[in-house]
Amino acid sequence: MTLQLSGTALELPCIGEGAMAPADIELMLAALRQALTRPRGKLAAPQEAEQITLAAERAVGQSICEAGIGLPQALDLYASLLSQQGVPTDHPGYLAYIGASPTPAAALMDGLLSASGMIGSGWLGGAGLIWAENQALRWLADLAGLPAAAMGCFVSGGTAGNFSALVAARHRYRERGGMGAGLLLVAEGAHSSIIVSARLLDLHVVIVASDDLGRLTATALAHTLSALQVEGRLDEVVAVVAVAGSTNAGHIDDLLGIGQIARQQGIWFHVDAAYGGAFLCVPGVREKFSGIELADSLIIDPHKGLFVPYDCCALLYAKPGAVTAAFTQDASYLEQINESRQCNPMHYAFHLSRRARGVPLWFSLAVHGSAAYRQTLERILELSACLRERITRHPRLQLIQASGLSVILFRREGWQARDYDAWAQGCLSDGIALVVSSSWQGETVMRICIMNTRLDQQRCDELLAGL
Repeated sequence: MTLQLSGTALELPCIGEGAMAPADIELMLAALRQALTRPRGKLAAPQEAEQITLAAERAVGQSICEAGIGLPQALDLYASLLSQQGVPTDHPGYLAYIGASPTPAAALMDGLLSASGMIGSGWLGGAGLIWAENQALRWLADLAGLPAAAMGCFVSGGTAGNFSALVAARHRYRERGGMGAGLLLVAEGAHSSIIVSARLLDLHVVIVASDDLGRLTATALAHTLSALQVEGRLDEVVAVVAVAGSTNAGHIDDLLGIGQIARQQGIWFHVDAAYGGAFLCVPGVREKFSGIELADSLIIDPHKGLFVPYDCCALLYAKPGAVTAAFTQDASYLEQINESRQCNPMHYAFHLSRRARGVPLWFSLAVHGSAAYRQTLERILELSACLRERITRHPRLQLIQASGLSVILFRREGWQARDYDAWAQGCLSDGIALVVSSSWQGETVMRICIMNTRLDQQRCDELLAGL
C-alpha cells in the first residue's frame, strides 16, 4: 500500500494484505478438519493460568511480540495447548450446564460467516445474511405459534435477549404514560439475567409465589395483581415474565393462564424459553408449552438446544413494528438505514454493530431438515427419561419431581453440600463427566442436564457408580 503525504510516497505494510499463502490455508483447513472430527476422550479440568503461561512460553516464547510468531506456530499453540484447556460443551459428559453439540454444518458456516466481510446490522450491509436469519426466525416463530407478523433478530445470548425484551416492555409502559420506575413480576425461579436486567432498567422486582414444583401459576399471578390493585400500584406493572424450561429444573410455567391474564390486564408478557424453546419442535411435549403463542416477546437460544456454535439467541416480538422506537439510534450517518423500510436487525435490540449470528442455524436447518432436529431432540428426551428411571430405582437416590425436559435434579441420602462437591470433583478427575451441584428449595442437590445424544450406557453406569 502506498500513501502520498506532502509529496513523499510512504510504503506502509498492511495486515493481511494480499492472498494468504496456499500452504497456510491448508494448515488452517487441516486444523479445522481435525477439530470437527476429533474423538471425545476423557474430560480433564483446565490448568491454572500460570501453568498455561509457562507452557505457552516454552512452546513459542512471547506469543504477542513485535514481529509476530507466524501462522504455523500460532496455530500449533492453539491446537496443541489452548484448545485443550477447558471442558468442551459438545462432550457427552458435559452434564453440568446447558451445552449443545453444534452440527459440523453450523460450525463450518460460522467460520464462513466471519470470512464474508458482511455485517448484520442493516439490510444494506448484509441483506442475504439477514434474509437467511429471518427464515430461521420464522421457523421458530411458527413453532411457538406467534402471529404471522412476528419478527425480531438474533442477539448474543439469553441475557441480551431478556434485557432487550424488557427494554421494549418499559418503552411501551412509558409511552402509555406509566409513571415511576415500574414493576416487573417474576417467579423466584426466574433466570438471574431477568433480575440483572431489572436492576439495569431500574425496575422494581415483585416476586410472585411459585407452586411446589417451582412454577409460576395463573392463580398466584392473579393474587399478586389483586394485592397491587389494593395498594393502588396495578398501573405500575411493566411486564410479567414466565419461564418455558427453567435452567435449574427444566420446569415450564403456566404459560396459558399467565398469558390470558396478561392479555386481559394489558400487561406485557415475556417468555424466557432460552433453554426449553428448542423442544417446541417435539410433538410429544408441545402441549406443555401451550400459551407461549400469547407472548409479546420470546427468546430461544439455539446455542443451547438447536446445535449451533455459541453465541446465538433468537429474540422474537409478536408486534415488531411497535418496538423499533425503543432501539433506533439517531445519528446523521444512520439516517439512510433508519428511514429504510427493509428489515434492519439493529432496530430490534440494544445493539448496533452485530454479526449475522443466526445464519449457522439457517444453514444447518437447510442442510439437515427440521425432521432431523425433531428426531435428535426426541432422542435427548428419551435419554433423560431413561436416566430419571434409573435414579428413581436407585436405593440411595431420590428424584426431585420438579425435574423437566432434559434436566434432572436428585438428592443422595445422607449427603451434605461437601459430599456432592466431592463426588463432582471425582467425576471430573476420573474423566467421566462435568457435573455441579445446585439447590432446590434451600437444599443442596445434584443437577444433570443432558443435551448430547452421545451419552451412552457406560458413562451413565460410571456416573451412578460413585453414588
